[in-house]
Amino acid sequence: RKYDICLKRLERKIMDETLKEFGERLRLARTNKKITQRELAEKIGAAKGSIPAYENGQTDPGMTVVKQIADALDVHIEWLISGQIV
Repeated sequence: RKYDICLKRLERKIMDETLKEFGERLRLARTNKKITQRELAEKIGAAKGSIPAYENGQTDPGMTVVKQIADALDVHIEWLISGQIV
């Protein structure tokens, strides 16, 4: 039981760091394209508060939305997710 609690905490920490790093890359790609958070949200059909939540690492956008963001920003989805291009 104690092991399970520690494992869940570690998984959450990894997820938090991953979402934060994703958000940083998203912000970089968006600002390089010189579009606002609202404009990106409109391009992908998302609520206007979605992009700030993704950029701040507060929300996991899911793979469908990540693909839409990558397409809208004209970046490789691999880079957006991992920071690397395979």
